[in-house]
Amino acid sequence: MIYIVCFLVSAIGGLLVGGIGTGSSLLLLPTLVLVLDQVLPATDSVRFAAGTTMATIAIGAIAGGVSRFRARQVDMGLVRLLILPYTLGAFAGPWVAAQLSSPALKTYIAGLVILIAARLFFGTRPTRENQLELAPRRFEIACVLTLIALLSSRGGIAYGVFAIPYLMRFALPMQTVIGTSTVGAGIFASFGTLGYILSLIHI
Repeated sequence: MIYIVCFLVSAIGGLLVGGIGTGSSLLLLPTLVLVLDQVLPATDSVRFAAGTTMATIAIGAIAGGVSRFRARQVDMGLVRLLILPYTLGAFAGPWVAAQLSSPALKTYIAGLVILIAARLFFGTRPTRENQLELAPRRFEIACVLTLIALLSSRGGIAYGVFAIPYLMRFALPMQTVIGTSTVGAGIFASFGTLGYILSLIHI
């Protein structure tokens, strides 16, 4: 029964990533925390849940990113800009999480999930007026995306719900923002997964 629940939740999460570029962790992470609490020590379950969520995000995002790339909905210049921020933030997040106690990490994750749910259901859609140009703000973009990646990977959460509204401020079509964010999610989650694996081995 546990495997069926995880399969269904992962499938729905994959559809969300491929469709809107984000949202899978809102379903999968709380489910895995509850499931793994039953089979692993409390000190390990939340970190394994976060790491496993990152791995599933990577798989779904890579598949979705390939589809978006074939549909010409990916801005490769922006992809090159976000590679380093997402790599650094995603890889560092699990090591920061490893310094927290299990209850503190659960509280942090719960806060992120609530924030994401509020953003998805009650957040206003960003305006497309007065769009900004990417080139003059490359340093700002790199800093903001690094912070988003760090805070998101710390809890095993997909970053898209925060990154997509931010990137929509710039002069890019909405489908390109989502497609590029999906490709970025593959980079982010792959390095986040690696970070969790190495931090768990180190612990």
